[in-house]
Amino acid sequence: MGYAWQCSGSTSTGHRCERRTTDPSGLCGQCSGAPPPAPVTAAVAAAGPGPDPLDPRAEHRLTRIAQDRHAPDSELIRVAEQTASPVTRSWVADNEAAPAEALSRVVADSPGDDDTSVSIRATVAAHRNASPATLAQLAGDTSLRVRLRVAAHRSTPPDALSRLAADPTAAIPVTIAKRLDCPPEILTVLASDPRDGVRKAAAKHPDLPAAGRAAAGLLSD
Repeated sequence: MGYAWQCSGSTSTGHRCERRTTDPSGLCGQCSGAPPPAPVTAAVAAAGPGPDPLDPRAEHRLTRIAQDRHAPDSELIRVAEQTASPVTRSWVADNEAAPAEALSRVVADSPGDDDTSVSIRATVAAHRNASPATLAQLAGDTSLRVRLRVAAHRSTPPDALSRLAADPTAAIPVTIAKRLDCPPEILTVLASDPRDGVRKAAAKHPDLPAAGRAAAGLLSD
């Protein structure tokens, strides 16, 4: 049985229908005043399975699923694969239940420097389900906001943190130095960073290795 969403029709009294339906039209078939189905055009038939590119209701249905925090993983992945709308991709990224595969897809489809694309990538960079592979990819993002969130994410792999530790914007290595789980070898590197703020952040870490403490000038002779 396919994903069931709330019917978009109305009752005979004018109230929104409370039934759920799996019909692609979004209607349960028992409501009054339901709009007639859209005609099947040659372009739609040639497109094969998937949302009707000429029917705005198709994208609306994808958006509704993207907003549903109880939607199955398979449905959220399908939405991420089929949507052509940045707005729908934003909803997928913002859905706390979105699986890693769906998040990876919306990142791949949002490469631009426009506000919406950057916002999608930044949201994924802070998402609890973002995969290490996606976070490693976002570690090289052109947006400072995205890189800052990757630097703070608990699932960012060590090799990505190592690259971010050399970021020209000091706020990023400072963020890494403040992580309680910061790898000791990265802390040692940060303790000898030429930027004063980065060195001070590393020096305050409770697990700074002796080599790092020496580099930061914290060991007495």
